[in-house]
Amino acid sequence: MSYHCPLCGKPTEYKEELHGLCEECYAKIHSSRITGEPRVSITVCNICGRIKFGNSWIRLSVENFKKILSSAVKKLKLFKKAKFEIVISDLSKDLLMQGIEEGELQIPIRLVSNDVPIKDINITTNFTRTICPLCMKKRTGSYFEYVIHVRFSRKKSKNCVTEVQRIIDNVLRFADPSTFVDVKKIAKGLDIRVSDRRTGRIIAQRIKMRFLAESYEYLERRYDATLKKLITIRKVTLEI
Repeated sequence: MSYHCPLCGKPTEYKEELHGLCEECYAKIHSSRITGEPRVSITVCNICGRIKFGNSWIRLSVENFKKILSSAVKKLKLFKKAKFEIVISDLSKDLLMQGIEEGELQIPIRLVSNDVPIKDINITTNFTRTICPLCMKKRTGSYFEYVIHVRFSRKKSKNCVTEVQRIIDNVLRFADPSTFVDVKKIAKGLDIRVSDRRTGRIIAQRIKMRFLAESYEYLERRYDATLKKLITIRKVTLEI
């Protein structure tokens, strides 16, 4: 004996998850609950480009953005009475970057329930620009991965300070925009704290080569509350 949809009478396969309805009627009932175009807001770091996800900040990529957008959409009051899967297909990295730059992006999404497409709608995404806690720590000099102690006599002070600053400026021209360098002049030389280990290593090598300096290196580990983990700090002393 064949089964028919109780709403439209169309012959169909009985599926408990669709409450006995055919896919067309199931989609029609669920889509009727959705009116208007939903809006979500996503926070992006103005320096490193990471995007906020809950209490964490994750690197910007199309896949990570889709995950954050899906989570934000599901939290909207519009969708709380029904469970949907969010399908986002038409999104490229270039389009995403353009939307972040302009502050708003409309993204077509498909709502799917029990493998049945319910409705295609546009999600208006507003981007809020801020500075993430890690970049803020870098800017204030309280986060660093590489420390360079440059030591020289007072007679060499003026020339050394000028030349070291020139080296730092040249390296930073090609470094990641989120990299920060804090230079502090002390009685016996300079203390240079670098937020990025790779950049710090390049600066140290160039200073060493420029002045034919002697170097002494060691490692130090400390707990960083922002990252919630131990980080290794490389320290080097350069005797000029």
